[in-house]
Amino acid sequence: MGTPEDQKKEIERIFNKRAARYDLVTFFSLTARNLIDLISTRSINTILDIATGTGTVAIICGKKWPESSIEAVDISYEMLNRAKEKARAENLCNIRFTRMDVEKLRYPPSSFDTITCGYGIFFLPSMESAFINILKLLKKGGQFVFSTFTQDAFHPHVPILVDLFKEYGIEDDTPSRNRLETEEQIEALCNQVQYDDLRIVKKEYPESIEIEV
Repeated sequence: MGTPEDQKKEIERIFNKRAARYDLVTFFSLTARNLIDLISTRSINTILDIATGTGTVAIICGKKWPESSIEAVDISYEMLNRAKEKARAENLCNIRFTRMDVEKLRYPPSSFDTITCGYGIFFLPSMESAFINILKLLKKGGQFVFSTFTQDAFHPHVPILVDLFKEYGIEDDTPSRNRLETEEQIEALCNQVQYDDLRIVKKEYPESIEIEV
């Protein structure tokens, strides 16, 4: 896999390539809404959305809490460009999109009431240390809500698609996503820090989710 920096460059390359068609997969907008439904509705003035991608989670938050101030960061400039276009189309002015390495976040400690991340934590080369540093950015009583894939996600379709791609000489270029696929792995990650409440919610989605190719 190379060095951590090599891995990050590869992740950036992958998502720069996919940015234009990323939102054609309806799965991500559907799961973003479910992620946001898990956020406690106590005082939410400041939100950080890490690995924001095309901004789906940040934009829904921006519309739901229009008085809030939202920081949305991603390593892929093409994904961020798409996110900015979507936010402009919604006339949202409470979101700032910034290209930033999630493992090198440039915010003071205790800056945010809420931190969100849709399907991004497992991509981080130094996932465990990054997780600890992310939580340092939360205010006292703050909340971190993130999503990940289970070990059954997209099966049996993933092996079928991978084999089909190989027939056309296309290799699966997505980094391994199996680092947070079980409750035990999630608990092990969270147990690195002290927390007041941990909820792991498993959600099944219909097989008919649309993917346009």
